[in-house]
Amino acid sequence: MTSGTLPKEALGIIEQADTTFLAARHLAANKTEEDDMDVNHRGGNPGFVRVEEDGRTLILPDYSGNLFYSTLGSIESDRLAGLAFPNFVTGDILYVTGVAENLYGKDADKVMPRATLVTRIRVTGFTYVEGGINLVSTEAHPSPYNPPIKYLASELSKLGKVPQDIRRPIRLIEAKRETRDISTFTFELEDGNPIDIIPGQHAILDFSAEKTAGYRHMADEAPQSLNDDYIRSWTISSIPDLDANGNYTKSTKFSCTIKNKYGGAVSPLLHRWARKRHNTDLEIKFVGVEGAFTCFDDHNQLSHDKLLFIAGGTGITPFMTMLEVFKARKMNPDLIFLFSARGDETYLGRRFQEAGIETKMFDTEEDSEEEDVLKRRITYEDIVDIPDLKSREVYICGPDGFMNAVKEYLQKAGVEAHNINIESFAF
Repeated sequence: MTSGTLPKEALGIIEQADTTFLAARHLAANKTEEDDMDVNHRGGNPGFVRVEEDGRTLILPDYSGNLFYSTLGSIESDRLAGLAFPNFVTGDILYVTGVAENLYGKDADKVMPRATLVTRIRVTGFTYVEGGINLVSTEAHPSPYNPPIKYLASELSKLGKVPQDIRRPIRLIEAKRETRDISTFTFELEDGNPIDIIPGQHAILDFSAEKTAGYRHMADEAPQSLNDDYIRSWTISSIPDLDANGNYTKSTKFSCTIKNKYGGAVSPLLHRWARKRHNTDLEIKFVGVEGAFTCFDDHNQLSHDKLLFIAGGTGITPFMTMLEVFKARKMNPDLIFLFSARGDETYLGRRFQEAGIETKMFDTEEDSEEEDVLKRRITYEDIVDIPDLKSREVYICGPDGFMNAVKEYLQKAGVEAHNINIESFAF
């Protein structure tokens, strides 16, 4: 079809696609050259190609690859491009033609925050072929090199996440060890300009000045390092001071409780700094604070009478912040807390017990010697046994697999979807 607006079926195949083939052409500038055309594979996690709100503009991010830019070079000179999106489950395939342009640096970041190079294709025509390929499979094996999905600025805006492109220097000033692998790090903005922080929000920090790496074609020991921008989001585990009216004051300092991720690029850097007794300065930039994962309303009061918190590992950090608010404001919420921990992480759950919160803890390493810690994972039966379950507002934070499993349990138990809040670090 020559219409550029893509129908539902075409948008669906793009949303599930982890593979696309990009074609471009090079027209000879004189008789001594020959016209040429090339096709290159592009891949990522399903949904790595984003579609703008108009339903006809595709944004294709550029990932670290083999540094051959022949297709992008052809687009620079000719701008005509074609894309093929196969669906290896149904056998359907979508062919798209369009006018393309490459966006670099700030222009790319404006469209897709944290991207340094994207190709924008305005669709001029498409063909959708059912059963167009005979190579189908029900199994997917994503490449370990795939980076996380990057979202469009327009998509982030709908989530209440407004990207900030003014990055300010911030200093790491203190580290307090919580467990063997977890420490609380305190940061301070160097320019002295305070910021608003709502309990439950997360801070976004840029470590690229410390961790910028040279090009490597492959990195089997750390696949995602090739496309790592060294920007990290961590829940703020400290709370701002309250003024005489009970409102939060602005602050230049905040703390994040962070687990040492062995083999990671950034968290080991922080923990090494702590072990060296703070005798070096790290070059860090503050990107912003965002998020709406909180059980408090605009007036700093509980948004619901009955609450259920469910955390996995360091997903406990936003709940630690809310707990500090409960204590500071002398609140006594009707709250039940389920915490799935590993080893000495259960220490963090004790804080809730000490505050009088009904707490049930699980140790997924199954080696806990504490009698009140269940040596297993959270199950569906643990969810349905919660008193007044359907009347509680639920907040879940932890690894994606953990949150998805718990959400399924809750919905199976009859909890309405609008009563389930899941922490999101999309940026």
